[in-house]
Amino acid sequence: MSSLSQCIDRLKRRRWEYIRSKWIGHIPYLASAGDVPQNTIVEVVGFDAIALRLIAATKQKQVPPLTTIDEELPGLREAVFSESLFLLHKARHVVGAAELHVRDGIQTWALANAYQGAFFAAKGIMGFLGVCFPEYNSKTIAIDLFPNPVTDANKYSYCAFHFIGDRLDHRPVWEVFQRLIAVSVVDVWPKHIVNKLKSIESKNFAKQRNHIHYRNNGWILNDLNDFQFTEDFGGLNSWRDGLDFDRDDISLSVALSVLKLGLLLVQELEKSSAKLTPEIKLLSGCIEKGRHPIFGELLRCE
Repeated sequence: MSSLSQCIDRLKRRRWEYIRSKWIGHIPYLASAGDVPQNTIVEVVGFDAIALRLIAATKQKQVPPLTTIDEELPGLREAVFSESLFLLHKARHVVGAAELHVRDGIQTWALANAYQGAFFAAKGIMGFLGVCFPEYNSKTIAIDLFPNPVTDANKYSYCAFHFIGDRLDHRPVWEVFQRLIAVSVVDVWPKHIVNKLKSIESKNFAKQRNHIHYRNNGWILNDLNDFQFTEDFGGLNSWRDGLDFDRDDISLSVALSVLKLGLLLVQELEKSSAKLTPEIKLLSGCIEKGRHPIFGELLRCE
């Protein structure tokens, strides 16, 4: 079993209500809404020492089980939160770009953009649920901020660091995302959306994007040399609908659903921390300024 498979198996049940309570004490000072994080995860003091210990311990094993270090690293939770929040801003921007392409009759390339937006949003959600994969000297380190089931937020007293090794491609990231949403209890998420996202084959998330990017003769719709306008393309009545993987616009539907799940987490956190009010205002403002001509009403922060 690979290190990644072992890491996925160790992702245990977690409740958003406890995670949310733990985050409240670790939301960093945000100088301006939407700003690029000042410090990355790998720049947190002490991270490099942990990474080197993981790498050294793994080299000593001929057939290594998952190498793990359990430790609380000051500043790490704040760094993960900042990166996760910024990923959500990136996701909103890129999904908006996909919507603008649809509006302008550029439907196939909108699907590629929508996929990338969904991928950013999925990584942001993973971070909010405690899991991320920074790289140190081209080696991937998995971090789980909430590694064991607890009955109280105060019992989250350490983080788990796992050595993964090679850089993760997109599909393994989606597999981690699926495991994480499957073991997480998030009351504000519609169960049927979570059930659909966690149960599909992970390869289907990037199916349209890969067809466009990696097949020399790959194109999906009849818009390569002319604009194409289809009334129902991306036209969902509810963000809770549309996860039918036979749809021509499925990448747009997935992007809408995953981005909305991430926005719901930030909205829940903002109820307990005024630090996030400027972030919500910025996200809402961007949604309402014409940058989301297809999904604006569905993405609105309530």
